[in-house]
Amino acid sequence: MIGRVFQINVKPKDGSGIGIPKRCVDSVHVSKLHVGSDFNVYRFTAKYNTRDRAVLIHCFEVLEQVVTEGWPVQAGDLGENFTLVGIDY
Repeated sequence: MIGRVFQINVKPKDGSGIGIPKRCVDSVHVSKLHVGSDFNVYRFTAKYNTRDRAVLIHCFEVLEQVVTEGWPVQAGDLGENFTLVGIDY
């Protein structure tokens, strides 16, 4: 199976002060500093927008495993920008 993007997720700067959950969007522009309109208050304030924390990726299969363990999570809930399916994590 060839892996693919299952969902793209961002958290706009909305005053809530946290970066989760992220909401699904159709597309984003990825740069060295961020993914589209994604805002993470920790990365912005504590890490001064450091480039080594610009993108977070999770595998859909990992989310499925977490759900089987009793956690009610969906794509974007763990703060990932890209939820991938069919990738060997």
